[in-house]
Amino acid sequence: MDLHLRAPFLHRRTAAEFRKWSEVDHNKTGLVSYDPSTPADDIFGANASCILAPDNANGPYFVSQELIRQNVSEGIPGVPMHLELQFIDINTCEPADVLIDIWSCNTTGKYSGVSARTQGGLHSTWLRGVQKTDADGVVRFDTNVPGHYEFRATHQHIIAHVGSQVLPNGTYTGGKVAHLSQLFFDQDLRDAIEALPPYNQNQIRATTNLADGFSGYAASSAYDPFLNYAVLGSDVSSGLFAWHELGINTSSNWDTYATDASTQFWWIVS
Repeated sequence: MDLHLRAPFLHRRTAAEFRKWSEVDHNKTGLVSYDPSTPADDIFGANASCILAPDNANGPYFVSQELIRQNVSEGIPGVPMHLELQFIDINTCEPADVLIDIWSCNTTGKYSGVSARTQGGLHSTWLRGVQKTDADGVVRFDTNVPGHYEFRATHQHIIAHVGSQVLPNGTYTGGKVAHLSQLFFDQDLRDAIEALPPYNQNQIRATTNLADGFSGYAASSAYDPFLNYAVLGSDVSSGLFAWHELGINTSSNWDTYATDASTQFWWIVS
């Protein structure tokens, strides 16, 4: 079956905008020499753009009150990815003061923190974490390049919390969700990584970026939902430095829901 036929609910114009960005080469290897010590101004520039990133879907398996930490990999197998994200408040075009929640599946499409039989288990926490933006609106995470699962392209989940309180136990509480979306990876990069172990042990058929029924909602005519990246080493197995800039509306208040111990919940922003 052609999986491109599995996305009939995407508006033609929305799908076209995503397709446009999918044709851009986001591989900056050899063009930049970024590493985790590179200053934010060198990566994002002194004058940040102020383009609204569309809200998308939070789902599946968002777990609230995760640990505030930079390194979320916990040593599980996968291609290492140093991820830097800059958040700009579109109301002021200044750096946003927010907590950023990230999560993703592992190389075989499983999520931590969920007790469903096919997932990683209720008490697992890998590939999940939270960071507070700095004075430049930047957060930094050390994670892995995600794998894939049925009918979904490879993607990185992000949620921005406004007004949350950091707790002494290294988690957070309260506040509101002002932004939720997903970031995507160039198809050529995905193909190269999917050929590596343990990604190539995933028995689930991969869905291309253009066949993903949710991907189009992440793009607009001005906003590119694909991560820029540079390979850290001789090939992709050595790891990636990935970065992206998002303009968010900190006045928004999305009523999101965390999963409980046994429920998968998808919420699509209308």
